Amino acid sequence: MSHSDPIKLNCDILSAVTNIVADEQRNGFRSIISAITRTCKRMHLEGTNYLLAGTVELLSEDIPSFCLFMLASPSVRLPFLKSLLLRLHDIENGIDHVGPFCEVLQGSSNLHTLDVAFSANSPRAIVGQIAAVIPTLPSLRVLRVAEDGSVAGNTNADAYQIFDTALRKSRAPLVSLSLDLPDYDVDAGVGYSRRRDPLYLSSQHRTTLERLELNGGLNLIVRPGRAYEYPRLRKLILPMYRTFMPYMKPFIVSAPHLRDIQFGGPYDSHTRHRHDEDILRGLIVNATQTPQDCRATNQRDQEGSGHSWPMLDSFKGTVIGAYATGLACPVARVHLLSTGGRRATELAMLSVVLSDWRPSFLRLATDIYRARGYIPLLPSASTGWGESLETLELRLNIIEDRFDFEECFNHIAETLSTLPATSLHLEFRCVNSRTQHDGETRYPPVEPFEGDECGSHGVNGADAACHMQDELWRHDLPQRVRECVRSALALRRMTLAWGGCQTGGADRVICVDLDNAEVNWTGGRSPTGSGKEGLRRCEGTDVQALLPVGEVTAALT
Repeated sequence: MSHSDPIKLNCDILSAVTNIVADEQRNGFRSIISAITRTCKRMHLEGTNYLLAGTVELLSEDIPSFCLFMLASPSVRLPFLKSLLLRLHDIENGIDHVGPFCEVLQGSSNLHTLDVAFSANSPRAIVGQIAAVIPTLPSLRVLRVAEDGSVAGNTNADAYQIFDTALRKSRAPLVSLSLDLPDYDVDAGVGYSRRRDPLYLSSQHRTTLERLELNGGLNLIVRPGRAYEYPRLRKLILPMYRTFMPYMKPFIVSAPHLRDIQFGGPYDSHTRHRHDEDILRGLIVNATQTPQDCRATNQRDQEGSGHSWPMLDSFKGTVIGAYATGLACPVARVHLLSTGGRRATELAMLSVVLSDWRPSFLRLATDIYRARGYIPLLPSASTGWGESLETLELRLNIIEDRFDFEECFNHIAETLSTLPATSLHLEFRCVNSRTQHDGETRYPPVEPFEGDECGSHGVNGADAACHMQDELWRHDLPQRVRECVRSALALRRMTLAWGGCQTGGADRVICVDLDNAEVNWTGGRSPTGSGKEGLRRCEGTDVQALLPVGEVTAALT
């Protein structure tokens, strides 16, 4: 066969290749699939489906080529576009491409999800044209609008108001809406602005919305007889307390069937407080209010109106944020993050919250470092908060080069002896580094870093030095787990998860399950520190260590 002779492949083979390339999604996979789409009519259709499956992410510089591709065969390609993430940060010179892009949007009859982010410098004309298309999208169900990267005094309020107008004109039955409201100031002497009231801005979709995510500068008010009711709203995501007073009354009034509350979304970072900071009476809420003030306001509102939610399925946020809500209804699943401050004060806050909510599932994450004690991890069970507890998950972020695991295990065993929980997940996470990305804003700065940080011996990767992991290897971890289980009469299952700081999370697990005796551990280094590789059956039949961690249980997030 001559090198110039083309190789003819059956369409089934091309389809199989496309399927493999799309699944692997290696660099350049879109170029490969794009080439396959030009081979025949069948692959033109199948390849386009693969290219536009999932979420298509566009930066400003991608818009011209994307429009050329979509409009080259609009009747075939436009119906395949279902989810679009659009970043308009550097589109100052893109006015010539806005028209074709709006044509693409208008023709995308099956567009289900649209995520638009723009900057304070995005031109009003360009933003306006794109926003004007939103009311013409009949299949839109999920919408996120955000101004990214704005700074004080440089907020594109005009551009955002354009999206507000488009939102209120839209007739698509949205089920999920995310609004990142800018932090511009209202006019002097004006205490309320509809432009910053999310319940007003989204009221056009109040009969269909099931999920509402809010961030930025909110302006909320409750006016008798003029409240908007959201009968199907189940999940509410609110800003964290550093920018927003947890003012609950408007949401209690407007969303009577709410089931899930979360403080802080995926783009947020948490503020960590110094170990001696007064987190109860300090002005840490929007720098103007204290958590105690917020709690008093919310309690007064609920007592005055005589109602709150009868029950919530879940709450996720910080201990401070949970305390500030003043909610007294039962909450089944509680996910809490400790963010520092005076330890005794935070523990008192936690005690009040758990006593009010009495969860059946509790997940608690806390940092451990020298300047701040962590024992006791939980308030005394004598208050009755743990009467309904079935599952307890603890994540300890260790910022020390020397940590007393003996003391920690003994404390956890003692705590378990007073609780009725039947399942425990314990995770040790090493963050003993100045450069750890732990999702927290360290302002004001936490205590100066002390001791030797991990990975400081010039070794990179999974074999880098990790003080926490080295110390763990010195313990008979299976025996430690057994001792914890024996200390709690009700406990039936315990999982211990850990990993070196360079692994980015827990990658080793030991699990005791009294209801499943046929277990062993496979792979990795022996938890007793012997370093043996391969498969080994433990003495007894109740211990399992597996890699990866996801095969046993999901790690705490």
